[in-house]
Amino acid sequence: MRTGARPVAQGEALTPRKRVAPGTPQAELERLALQERTHPSAEPLSIQTAIWLFRAYGAAMHEFSDSLRPLGLSPSAFNMLQALVNTRAQKLEPCELADRLLVSRPSVTGLIDTLEAKSLVVRHPHPEDRRRVLVGLTDKARELLESHYADHYAFLRSLVGDLSEDERATLVSLLRRIRGAVPDQLRED
Repeated sequence: MRTGARPVAQGEALTPRKRVAPGTPQAELERLALQERTHPSAEPLSIQTAIWLFRAYGAAMHEFSDSLRPLGLSPSAFNMLQALVNTRAQKLEPCELADRLLVSRPSVTGLIDTLEAKSLVVRHPHPEDRRRVLVGLTDKARELLESHYADHYAFLRSLVGDLSEDERATLVSLLRRIRGAVPDQLRED
């Protein structure tokens, strides 16, 4: 506890001094007020924003993982297959996959190895440089994805179903402004 901060008396109501999101429940208000009281640099609204972003991400990833379990895929594996299927040539270099998925190159290599062992991707020689490879989908991967798309798109609709179209559009615009969220290939010069 910061020097000079006194313990909170039992029954004493605590509320942050700085702004918080509308509709914040009392228990959350108290936790934010305690952080603000003990740490001068704590800004309640920034704390709330980050916490709810992480909670939403965690909840979405938990549901996403559950939806992929019947396919035997992790969210990372599914996202890699989607990155490939949503590319004109349906082939990318590992470094391009890493950039699109916002993960490290060693992580992508391990994921490629896993998907290759499941016969879902294959490495092709790069046409211009023998030291490089292109990763492409197999027919098995295309069939697996095609068999899951109806469930996948229903899951995505249900995930954000409580938000109006305008709210979804606003959320996308706001999330794009989170530092580091936009991969290089989506940046406009």
